[in-house]
Amino acid sequence: MDDQKITVYSPMVVIIIIITTIIISIPVVYGEEKIVLIPERASDPSFDPQFPRPIEWYIPSNLKIRAGDTVTWVNNDTVQHTITSGKGVSRYEGVTGRLGAPDGIFDSGLIGRGESWSYKFEKPGRFAYFCAVHPWMIGVVIVEQPIPDYPHDANGNRVTFPIMTVTPDRRYHVGITWVPSIITTGERIAFINDFFDISGTIKQHLLNYYFVIYQNGREIYRSLGYSERGSDIKYYVFSEPGPIIIRFEEIGGNPDNNVEFNTIVYGEVYEVSDIDRALISSAKMDTMIIHTITYVGMTGLVVGAGIILWWFRRKS
Repeated sequence: MDDQKITVYSPMVVIIIIITTIIISIPVVYGEEKIVLIPERASDPSFDPQFPRPIEWYIPSNLKIRAGDTVTWVNNDTVQHTITSGKGVSRYEGVTGRLGAPDGIFDSGLIGRGESWSYKFEKPGRFAYFCAVHPWMIGVVIVEQPIPDYPHDANGNRVTFPIMTVTPDRRYHVGITWVPSIITTGERIAFINDFFDISGTIKQHLLNYYFVIYQNGREIYRSLGYSERGSDIKYYVFSEPGPIIIRFEEIGGNPDNNVEFNTIVYGEVYEVSDIDRALISSAKMDTMIIHTITYVGMTGLVVGAGIILWWFRRKS
């Protein structure tokens, strides 16, 4: 009988091996699966599966998911169908022979009775689709961006408030904090802006700048800012989702002294109310008031000094 070597592992090594095996065996879940049913008789243009509700050739015909989710269409009809991204047609147009217009994003090919087809949506957006065989059968998938539970920049990187940077002329440290830390449409957002000297220890009083917000490639807000004891607050209510750039321009009156920050606005399109507009306008008025108080105060000092000087000269 040949000699056999027996390896004996310590209890700690055995535990580590077991834990590692369990972790490896756990599947990684990147998103959820949503089911859309194609009901029986859906190919009949006169069919209303939810009578008297609006016609739904797919159930649900309007589906909201998160980026990374997978949608599976199940064909419960007796005939073949497709899931083709693009624009479908009306029932009248369909029965008269008009076809849908594919956009090339996805196409299932023919799905037989009892069969299914899945597609994973990686990017946010609105994805309309139809059946190429029965182009009046239309549906839509709305893919929303996952919302992190921590403050982050436009690339999803976690940030810590206040976010600090140095101006191009290297004279000031500029910081920003927004509250709430996750920005959504229809919510009043406070931007708290801080200004320090280059050492980052001495707050800068009465430092002027422009507070500007860009979204989806266009400027949506601009307001003259003025630091009071080193800080300034601006308010805004966003009506559209999407990445934003927050710029501090002409800091200290220097046209080349600009810094910027970025993040993402979440939610759906929102109609800004009159109260929200008043709040945004008040942020601009606050700056005007600071300017007025500053200049009136300076004017008062100058006039007062002039009167005192005149009085002393008169006495002499």
